[in-house]
Amino acid sequence: MSKVAISSSLQAEQFRISPEHTRISMAAAIELGLKPGRLYRDVRCGCINLLQNYPEGCYANCTYCGLARERPGIPENNSFIRVAWPLVPTDLVAEKIAEREAEVDVGRVCIAQVQDHRANADLLDMTKRVHCAAPAVPISGLLNATTTTDDLLLELKTYGVDKIGFGLDAASEEIFYTVRGRGARGPHTWEQHWDRIRLARRLYGPMNINCHVIVGLGETDCDLIKLFFALKAEQIEAYVFSFNSELGTTMQHVSRQPIKRHRRVQLAKHLIETTDLPESAFVCVDAVLRHANEIEVGGKRIAGTGGGWIGDAAVVVGNVLFDFRYDILVDVWRFPLESSRPLADYALRQRVTTLKKEAPWVKPADMERVLIEELPRVFCRDVMPDHLTKEELRHSHTVGAKLSSSDYLNLHADTTRQPRPLKIAAETFIHSERIELGARKVGISMLVHQGIIQEVRLDTSENGESLRMDDELDGVPFEEWRQRVGFCEKEVA
Repeated sequence: MSKVAISSSLQAEQFRISPEHTRISMAAAIELGLKPGRLYRDVRCGCINLLQNYPEGCYANCTYCGLARERPGIPENNSFIRVAWPLVPTDLVAEKIAEREAEVDVGRVCIAQVQDHRANADLLDMTKRVHCAAPAVPISGLLNATTTTDDLLLELKTYGVDKIGFGLDAASEEIFYTVRGRGARGPHTWEQHWDRIRLARRLYGPMNINCHVIVGLGETDCDLIKLFFALKAEQIEAYVFSFNSELGTTMQHVSRQPIKRHRRVQLAKHLIETTDLPESAFVCVDAVLRHANEIEVGGKRIAGTGGGWIGDAAVVVGNVLFDFRYDILVDVWRFPLESSRPLADYALRQRVTTLKKEAPWVKPADMERVLIEELPRVFCRDVMPDHLTKEELRHSHTVGAKLSSSDYLNLHADTTRQPRPLKIAAETFIHSERIELGARKVGISMLVHQGIIQEVRLDTSENGESLRMDDELDGVPFEEWRQRVGFCEKEVA
């Protein structure tokens, strides 16, 4: 952002700054006849949006904002929310609002602040000009929470302001820090914003305070659901916007969210605000697909997918872990080495989760219904309920008999064969080996995650060796373990 090196008092003489001048949205400028043009489908602009203007722009540095301190260019020429904001005299705007109000209902005027040491006094001045020219027109103030004072909120009420908005923008404290706070080299804090939001709520009453929320800054759907419920509980409105990148900003290369997601968020917000649905009614699980066929929640496996071909038919399969007991699974597993058992128990609890843990209110029947409804949409094919053919039934019985056979269940019983690694989740395996350690043959089991050994157990009764092996192998790349074991052999020998 270009900087202006002259004092504030001289800026008022040499630049068109607030409160004498204001930026106005292009749609509002067309509505008031300040700019030539025609709105799409001859709709009317029901809110006259005004924005303060200073040579330095805004001292905040939000990563997505066209007014950000570090965005290149002259503030007056930069776009804001991807559109131009012409600069006009404030008194002329007030006059045009009064003229328009005499002809047809203007709707509302919203005056927005930027971060500047003059912003509070100038907001009062600009509000007074509009209110004096058009006293019947309701006015909203979109405030900068970081500089909002108790006195400002009280004085704005005397100039006709009946609603207050705050640009919370981020749906969670973590995202806020990254895009608006210290993580963005900005002055804003999550705590300060909520303190001012709640103060305004006490002064202006229920549903007269609104928070702007931008969808697409890196938040999850769960973050948004929780925020909508929190705002509803405090009788504060949420105004939802879709992120669109602006050239020159830190987030200029970030893609906008899919329109389907925005519609989903809008629907969730509508249901939260207009019904008595509890938060538990929303399946709020942030799942991601990893390694082509595993679905994880919070870094833990919760489902798997797969597919293949049978003749000309494409077969898609999947599973969702509703609930199971880790201890029972570990007890019935057949391990080539007994030392693998405690590692598998630990790995399951660390790397595998269930829907009962993540969303205990979801029932299997509900999931079944959702899957049946979603499959036709995803595959663009109708679902045709049917039964397995006699041939398919015979084949399933054959496969079932093989999987339950003694030979299959005892694949690891042959001690002469090298045991295969047991997969727990994506990039998480239990490796078992039989090695010679000094003069003895011992079994070694290793928990490996992302190629790094996390835990080690030996099939030996001598604890000293086991502890020494842990010291040698913990944190070692799996491909290097044999080399490290060689050092242990020499010590034991």
